[in-house]
Order: sequence, then structure tokens, then C-alpha cells
Amino acid sequence: MIIVTVGKPEAAATIRSALAMGADRAILVKTDTQFLDAALTAKALKAAMEKDGLPDMIFTGKGSVDTESFQTQYRLAHALGMPVVNEVSSLSADGNKAIAELEVGGGDKQVIEMNLPCVIGATKGLNEPRYPKFPDIMKAKKKKIEEMTLADLGLDASSPGVTLEKLEPVPERTGAKMIQGSVEEQVTELIRVLKEDEKVL
Repeated sequence: MIIVTVGKPEAAATIRSALAMGADRAILVKTDTQFLDAALTAKALKAAMEKDGLPDMIFTGKGSVDTESFQTQYRLAHALGMPVVNEVSSLSADGNKAIAELEVGGGDKQVIEMNLPCVIGATKGLNEPRYPKFPDIMKAKKKKIEEMTLADLGLDASSPGVTLEKLEPVPERTGAKMIQGSVEEQVTELIRVLKEDEKVL
């Protein structure tokens, strides 16, 4: 198993954690930017993987936890000409095919069969995370992390397609409000609150 990450040099610490969980080696494409847009990230991942040798399965997260981007896996799959499915909670392989199961809402599940190689966006339930023991952590320090830059891969980061202008914390919400009265009165008051106070209707 090979870890491929695009990020700042500090990402090496996270990579070491993955190596301690059982990955064999890693590739870090170093950038100076904390938030790289999905298009450039996908190009960097593609270039690094092609340089190293494409695998039969590429696993990603379902979405970025910092920018809530849900594009990288799709852009990567498109660039590589591979099928992709996101939010996979169960997976099996049969010869040159992968059978993925995902929840589609309301408790319903969908099963998708794809040819290998493919891209899998993982979600909770797909695997049981390993908790590395001290010997694994020590062994991870000796595992190889190959470092390269976007320029090494022939990519230019000077004009990204998307630029993060600013981040703002979500305003703290006030405490819960209990609505009294009959069912009809409660419904009427709830609609008023949603329209006038919360302005979501």
C-alpha cells in the first residue's frame, strides 16, 4: 500500500501515522499552499501516480474536511480514465472487478460493479481503523517518504483555478427554545421562528 499526499511539508507527520497503520511507503508532493484547489490536486496526484506506477485501486476520502470539496476523486478518476464511486461503505473484489456498496439516503443501499483499475471514495464503515502500537510507530520512522514538488511533475501552481479568499467561523447559536401550547400553536410558532428569526424559509 502506497500513500500519496499533496500538501505542505508538515503533512509528513500525518503520512507517518498512515505508515504506522500498515502502509509500505509514501509519496509527498510538497506545496506552499494550505488550500490547493481540487483540479490542481488531482493533476498532482495523477502525475505522481503515473511516475510511480498506477495501482489497481485508488482510495480517497469522500470529501476534504477543510474546504468541504467533493471534487478531487472525480477529477482524478476522469484524468486517469477510471470509473469512480464515492461514499463507499462496503467493498469486495472479484477478479478484475470491484463491487462497491454505498448508502443513497433513507437507509437504502446501492451496489455498483466496476472494472479495475478504479477510484474508491471511502466513508465510515468501509474499514476498521488500525491503532498502531509503539513498535509500528518506530518502524514507520524508517519507511520511505519520497518527496517531490509540483514543478518536478511539470505542474504550475502560480495560477490555481480556485483561490480561497477567507475563512470565517460559524456564529455561535443561542440555546434551544422550547415552544409551548397546543400542537397547532407550536406549529404556527415554529413556522414563524423559521421565517422571521432564522430566515430559513
